[in-house]
Amino acid sequence: MVRLYRECRPVEWALREVDVDYFVESITFEESDLEPVTGHPPLIELEGMRLWAPAAALDELGVRFGEPLYPPPNVRPQVRQWIFTWLGWHASGRFDHVLGARRRMMLAPPSDPKRFESELTDAMEAGARYLVALNIHLRANKYVVGGRFTVADIATAESVRRAEEGGADLEPLVSLCLWLGRVSARDAFAAPSR
Repeated sequence: MVRLYRECRPVEWALREVDVDYFVESITFEESDLEPVTGHPPLIELEGMRLWAPAAALDELGVRFGEPLYPPPNVRPQVRQWIFTWLGWHASGRFDHVLGARRRMMLAPPSDPKRFESELTDAMEAGARYLVALNIHLRANKYVVGGRFTVADIATAESVRRAEEGGADLEPLVSLCLWLGRVSARDAFAAPSR
């Protein structure tokens, strides 16, 4: 049984894909080994090893469980590139910035509304460019990497979902929407948490 210390949709999805039981047990900062850079508690514990970053957890799950999460070794660097690019992309700003800014605005109005709107517009435009690039890639590829479903699809789908929550209009991105429909139709995607 795998222990998660906080909910994380892409990691839970990957665990369901390989039919691994897990449980989510929240811990306080005082109870945990904090990640030295961000000060966050760990995300997952696998056989005594703790990982803090979702991208690292997905990569490790792919390595440990192989099929169906990871393709043959010659394609794995591409899978890692997608995992770290897309999870890094949403974590480093873009639509997460938009979501966070909108939440903050509900709590207190911004001190400089014009600057606030400009930053939101910039984040939305940058995010839209990433989504267009993904749509172009998916015109020629059924899945993100290697012609079949991998953890790269999980990482990318999570970022696309976050983009949609942040206000991105996916409707004109036909190839992206078809791909998203394919990956979200998987049993493990829709399965409840264990």
